[in-house]
Amino acid sequence: MFLNALDLLKDMSKSWLVVGKGPTSDKVKNFSTDIVSILTLNHAFRLTTPSAALFIDREAFAECFDELKAKNIKVILPWRPHQNAKSGKDSLDVLFSTSAYWKEYADAGNVYTFNSTTSSLKPNPDYPVIRVRYFSAVAAINLLVAAGHTEEIYTLGVDGGTRYNPAFDTKDRLSNGRSSFDIQFDEFEKTIKSSGVRIVKL
Repeated sequence: MFLNALDLLKDMSKSWLVVGKGPTSDKVKNFSTDIVSILTLNHAFRLTTPSAALFIDREAFAECFDELKAKNIKVILPWRPHQNAKSGKDSLDVLFSTSAYWKEYADAGNVYTFNSTTSSLKPNPDYPVIRVRYFSAVAAINLLVAAGHTEEIYTLGVDGGTRYNPAFDTKDRLSNGRSSFDIQFDEFEKTIKSSGVRIVKL
């Protein structure tokens, strides 16, 4: 039912662009998916038609599910999605068994997964373990590096600070208690040092 997230991201034919909800995310309209593969974070899929949409929190995925299904967008979720901005206990097989609509979507090959390091529970051995800290952009970069993208990864809307693009609701902004998004850049530096990847903010 659930597929390996790295299999979805391993396409080396195009560069990857990670799109968050920060002020610069509007620029994604200037990029064609014929030129780049796009990985969106949470609600940012609404700005484009991504190759994949990453959700760390079950609430955000549930909120967006009908739109994702209507657009037939492939999604990436941790094996144990976060709940209330904290590592969750329920695995995807438990969560998707509660909804026939969710299960149908997964059975069609639209749901990809990985084990997040935020979980203290035993990882699922069928999927890779990916370092996740603070915000979903960290997971996105580490997923792409694990999939073999160790030259350049581009970003839009991963801006730091505290602001969103006005297109997005701010009700859940910084709901994990951080004072700004800047702390994610410390994690990027760790990935850069360990892998040699270049992260290029457009």
